[in-house]
Amino acid sequence: MLIKKIELVNYGAYGGRNTIELASTGEKPIILIGGTNGAGKTTLFESVMLCLYGIASLDGHRTKKDYEAYLAKRVHREDGMASREGASVSVTFQIARAGKVEEYVVSRSWGMRGESELLAMRIADEKNTVDKRMDERSWQTFIDGLIPRGIAKMFFFDGERIVRMIEDGESAIIKSSFDTLLGLDIVNKLRRDLDVNMMREMRGDDAHVKDEFERLTKEKEETNEQIRALTESRAAKMSELDIARRTATEVEDAISSLGGGFAAKRAETKIRHENAIKSHDQVSARLREACAGSLPFALIPEETAKVEAQIQEDRKIAMRAHGTSAIVEAVEKTKTRLNSDDLWEGIANHSMIRSKMIPRIIATLESAKAYAEGSGMFNFSHEQEEDILATIRDANGAASLAFKVGAKDLNRIEEEIQGAELALVSTPDDDEIGPHITKLKDVQKEIGTIEFEIKHIDEELSSRRAWLIHIQVKTRGVLAKIYKDENSDSKVRLTQAIQMALKDYAQHLIERKISILESNLRQSLSMLMHKKELIDHVKMDRKTYGITLYKNDGAAVPKDTLSKGEQQMFTTAVLWALARTSGRPLPFMIDTPLARLDVEHRVNMIKKFFPVASHQMIIFSTDAEIGVSYYRMLDRYISKTYALEHNDTRSRTTIRENYLEAA
Repeated sequence: MLIKKIELVNYGAYGGRNTIELASTGEKPIILIGGTNGAGKTTLFESVMLCLYGIASLDGHRTKKDYEAYLAKRVHREDGMASREGASVSVTFQIARAGKVEEYVVSRSWGMRGESELLAMRIADEKNTVDKRMDERSWQTFIDGLIPRGIAKMFFFDGERIVRMIEDGESAIIKSSFDTLLGLDIVNKLRRDLDVNMMREMRGDDAHVKDEFERLTKEKEETNEQIRALTESRAAKMSELDIARRTATEVEDAISSLGGGFAAKRAETKIRHENAIKSHDQVSARLREACAGSLPFALIPEETAKVEAQIQEDRKIAMRAHGTSAIVEAVEKTKTRLNSDDLWEGIANHSMIRSKMIPRIIATLESAKAYAEGSGMFNFSHEQEEDILATIRDANGAASLAFKVGAKDLNRIEEEIQGAELALVSTPDDDEIGPHITKLKDVQKEIGTIEFEIKHIDEELSSRRAWLIHIQVKTRGVLAKIYKDENSDSKVRLTQAIQMALKDYAQHLIERKISILESNLRQSLSMLMHKKELIDHVKMDRKTYGITLYKNDGAAVPKDTLSKGEQQMFTTAVLWALARTSGRPLPFMIDTPLARLDVEHRVNMIKKFFPVASHQMIIFSTDAEIGVSYYRMLDRYISKTYALEHNDTRSRTTIRENYLEAA
């Protein structure tokens, strides 16, 4: 496929008729389209998918009403008014079929309110004829056959899509398009058609099996219709939820502009302020009580240390004084005893001994009293001393610690009071903020209701899908019963043989294509990753399609250990490998491909991907992504360049050539 031309009429930022020629050559496959953010790059990029696939081009399931609203927003507006002519998008492309190049023009147009959408398609030839044999639905089927949407989204992607792919995982990318990539969708359709054809040929004793098959087929169609209706209902509810959430955001912004986040917590702030005041009073009272007690002594540690030392000295003096008193009493008793006659009874010449010994003994005892003389400084009682010492210890210990904790609490409470008072001062009056708060509560209630309804729909969808699987299992059971019937005629046996052959073919094709995909992915990674030693080979799970990366030593490389740039390059490599494996000659169309990449990975994309990935590479970029230096690297591969220039005054984008060449 080669995209030759895109034509936009009153579409998005493009007022009037705008044509952009995109034909390129094999030697110069690149078309470079530059513009600032908001100039209309993404609008132009999305127009191709919209033109080709209509409602199916949008992410998720959309109702017709949602789709018409989407189209209405794409009608060009000038001075706030949508164009009365409506809008249209046309894409001209070439496809080689059966050795012949055919050129098609696909157009999609709609009214100013998104209504009356019309799909038209013609084969461009010398006579410019229009094929009227197909209705719109047939044309859409024809387009899907030429360019399957599952394939196209592998070739037409933007930087944000790459980010979403990284989040979803590469297996989700592969699963979503694998059957189409391999051509298995045709095989599966053939197998279903064979089953249906076999049932149509049944007769006689097998009629009840046919009836059972038809009943299950009808039930399957009804269940699919229920799933479709539930899916549309869910999409409608998601649209309602988006609107409600936007409304909630607008109301929150209004509340914020009136008083910030304080307004929504006014009552809570008041209670917090009152409690802080109470706590402040309690802590202040506790500190005052501490100051009235022993705490002041902590302010004179040197003096209290002297007092404590003197009390200890006084205690020593008191102990010595107590000892002197005991000695005096003992001396007097000793004198009395020495002078008693019965002490000396039985001792010869005791009169002479007494006259000499008693004075000496008394003198010796009297001399002991001199060591115990003196008095203390304070002369407190023992109880008074203990009280004073306990007060000093409390002042330097528990009281000081309690005061420090209390002072810290007081500072914290005072800051809390100041913050609450500031919040209350910043909060608008209730009459001003009240209606917004009420509306926000109503919207939040509505959001909760819609979310509950979506949850209920999801449960119903899960139930219907489970029932669909049950029907499919029963259908396979009916078919298996027929295949095992020994009385089956030759058509049934032949159909069975063909089915088995198709099954074997599909398995063989899957294995072969996965091997090719692994090889293509390894080559793509080798070209795009700037760390050559990081990935040596890759392996894909045949059931889950999950990809494991390996170093040359056989160790697995967890993908979450890759940098953001490496993850984007990995996902780009997956898409490139899928495109190469598909064998479909489709162009690449990439929007903002370099925005999230570092310099080394940007150079790899510029040199090793853009020039060789496809026969046509259409790149939408800002000059911040592909500036003069990168442009020079691509110059010899570029067929054309365009600049998108947006006029804010007229709200209109114009297209002109050679923007990057001029730069």
